[in-house]
Amino acid sequence: MIDRTTLQFSLAWRLILLLVIVSIGVVAGLRWYVCQISAGYESDLADTVLLEFFADIVWALPAVGITTVAMGIWAIRSGLAPLRALSAEISRVAPGSRPACFAERMLPGEVVPLVATLDETFARLHRAYEAQRQFAANAAHELRTPLAILQSGLERLPQNQQTRSLTEDTARLSRIVAQLLELARIESTPAPVAGNVELTGLVADVAAAMGPLAYERNVNVGLQSQASVMNVRGTMGLVEAIVRNLLENAILYTRPGSEVALTLSRSGVLTIDDCGPGIPPEERARIFDRFWRGSSAGANGSGLGLAIVKEVADRIGATIDVEARARGGARFCVHFAT
Repeated sequence: MIDRTTLQFSLAWRLILLLVIVSIGVVAGLRWYVCQISAGYESDLADTVLLEFFADIVWALPAVGITTVAMGIWAIRSGLAPLRALSAEISRVAPGSRPACFAERMLPGEVVPLVATLDETFARLHRAYEAQRQFAANAAHELRTPLAILQSGLERLPQNQQTRSLTEDTARLSRIVAQLLELARIESTPAPVAGNVELTGLVADVAAAMGPLAYERNVNVGLQSQASVMNVRGTMGLVEAIVRNLLENAILYTRPGSEVALTLSRSGVLTIDDCGPGIPPEERARIFDRFWRGSSAGANGSGLGLAIVKEVADRIGATIDVEARARGGARFCVHFAT
């Protein structure tokens, strides 16, 4: 299929039209010139000369036309090659990363002002992104101490339904503040992340650390690993953030008295199965959005845990699949890069 909006197509049909006009002009000029020379001779001399002329060179006209069009298209392709390279480089710019100065590339002079304006736009977006991230980090940091004091004061009050409700709300707010700080720390980490971490022991340590929360929620946590040692790409802090947030999320949403199952395959795939309400198919595309809570979130979620998981996964080259379990609940499969 020919794309008629490209510069190559536009040049090609203009060259063909120009060649046709020039050819008609040349033929008409030759006929007039021959007619002037053949004045006083036989009347058929002009037609004879033109016929011999066409017999000698007419075969070359298509070749000249095709060669001219091909050279024009090649010239445009060569001229646009830096723009294609620039487009590919811009498509790899990640949110939060410091953009390079694209105007310093070897580019056609006609597009340098446009690229310079694009550089300024990227710079403004980067400054706005950094300001937003720094504000969230500073706000979360400033809230930690007042929340700790408030939680300590609530624990000293006589325990009743009202104080227990306030304590739960304060704990949830403290969790949101901690996740905001964690998200700001992760976003400040350059991507992509190099290095390897041992996954089997890390998953076991995180599961053990989540023991008090699981006990409080009356949820059993099971771990099954097909490999005693499994090295995956990432750092200890980033991979731990994925495992901890997914496991904490599963424990919070699993029905009391049921189980959260963790399975680690030899290929570096971590599967977390819960027995919660599950995630409707129409909501799975949005569960990794920040502060988005599904219809079954209740009072447990803050809308940041899965956003942290997605942010870390993008930085270490991992992918996440979300499925529904046949017996109810959700299944998260994390494919770590090895």
